[in-house]
Amino acid sequence: MYTTFCGLYSMQTEAADKKGERPNILWLTFEDTSAYEFGCYGNKGVHTPNADSLAARGIQFMNAWSVAPQSSAARSSLITGCYSSTYGMDIHPVPYDTPADIFFPQRLREAGYYCTNNSKTHYNSTTDNKSCWDECNNKASYNSPKRRKDQPFFAVFNTVTSHMGRIRTFHTDGRRDYTQEGIYPALLSLPSYVPDLPEVRSDYAGHLEAVQDVDTWLGFFMKDLKEKGLDENTIIFFFSDHGGCIPRGKGYLYESGLRVPLIVYFPPKWQHLANNATGKEYSLVNFTDLGPTVLSLSDIKPPKHMQGRALYGKFASREKRTMQFALAANQLHHFMPVRAVTDGHFKYIRSYIPYRQFALRNYYQWGIIAQSKHTVRRKATARTFQADKAKTPISFETGVLGMMSLTMSYFHWKYNQLSSAIRCFTVLFGMGRSGTTSLWSSGKGFAARAANSSLGQKQS
Repeated sequence: MYTTFCGLYSMQTEAADKKGERPNILWLTFEDTSAYEFGCYGNKGVHTPNADSLAARGIQFMNAWSVAPQSSAARSSLITGCYSSTYGMDIHPVPYDTPADIFFPQRLREAGYYCTNNSKTHYNSTTDNKSCWDECNNKASYNSPKRRKDQPFFAVFNTVTSHMGRIRTFHTDGRRDYTQEGIYPALLSLPSYVPDLPEVRSDYAGHLEAVQDVDTWLGFFMKDLKEKGLDENTIIFFFSDHGGCIPRGKGYLYESGLRVPLIVYFPPKWQHLANNATGKEYSLVNFTDLGPTVLSLSDIKPPKHMQGRALYGKFASREKRTMQFALAANQLHHFMPVRAVTDGHFKYIRSYIPYRQFALRNYYQWGIIAQSKHTVRRKATARTFQADKAKTPISFETGVLGMMSLTMSYFHWKYNQLSSAIRCFTVLFGMGRSGTTSLWSSGKGFAARAANSSLGQKQS
């Protein structure tokens, strides 16, 4: 059996190489959804058969992070393959002058790919966000008549059906009966950090309904690819832009705000590009990796300025990430720069203005009933409106601040390791536009970013 499999794999690889074929790549992105909201990630209160099927046949990432817990900073990292702070693209949602050639789809176009985006960009750059696409509008598609026959494509589709706006109703009056969709608010297992209140359950049920709609949307594409005869030649990426959507999710650097569902499916013809990997993948990956991976799968060497690593394809990196980083700069008018790092077991969150309230001073999110109920009714969240600690160590094994239960010697070693990693991250990838203030004790954060990162070059 092994010999037969290897022979088939060899023939597939050889046939593709001889024809000079390259795979189509489809990105299906959605919004404001944490990994724990899908059935394949363990949620028993939601029905997501299409995502579950894709995960069973593909690669399901269990430790995938968005770079930021808000849309524009996260998408700025996706389109560049760099941490958005590198180019000052971390303030949500404010465009900034950046180099003109940092959007990676342009390299695919130069290599012969037809690139479409339907249709959200949200890149924090004054460069025309549509300039890297052949088509970028609400009709853009791999089915475009402008795409030549057999021309490989890179197509991005985004749905807003799971955006926080869906449950931003200020009250629960007139909401649908979610049990009609198979979601039973009273039976849902709420995350432990929110109060068990009817309004919270209603918001959560409403968002899980949106997740089911995302799953239906995924099914449309799976069916269309098959009907068009494209399914055997198309690699699918399915992921959210960041976490959400109940309190302590979107906008925060906790796991609920950063850990996203990410599933990558390789049809049999192209499984050799992933070394025939399937199942659950526990390595640390984040959004800076996706651009380099798409280029590598397309037989294009990722440029040196990209800070992520190619996960698969011809130029796949052999190195495993040992530290994972994330950033946040603001909540609309509330400037609150924060950084986070994890080694997969422990996490460290650093606030650069610790005397500021660690709260969502974001009027948009206050339209969610659970947000106000969470803050007003739960005594445990009183610290939300207090000055925050500058440094917060977290253990995934023993819970928030659980590192205190470890031996002090190990605690200090791990604490120093993660805090040093944050400092290195700041030096390598900049303070972003946060560096324009006197946040960094050396006073050189912005200068270092401008001098060393304006061209996107990593420091050695």
